[in-house]
Amino acid sequence: MKARKVEHAIRFTTNVTSRHHLWPARDDAGSHPTWAHPQMGARFRLKPGFSTAGSSTYARTVITAMKH
Repeated sequence: MKARKVEHAIRFTTNVTSRHHLWPARDDAGSHPTWAHPQMGARFRLKPGFSTAGSSTYARTVITAMKH
């Protein structure tokens, strides 16, 4: 049986990013010159109250991991 935990960073992509980066990232490949969009190397966490209602078992595993 596979574990229902994710104990490592989760990478995701978005279509709009800032040209700036946060250490230790070194890539300035973003599409916008402002700080209004996520920077390369940014870290994100979901709030503890983010609902998993209606999500699949696998999605709930990822959502739970992104809260920590």
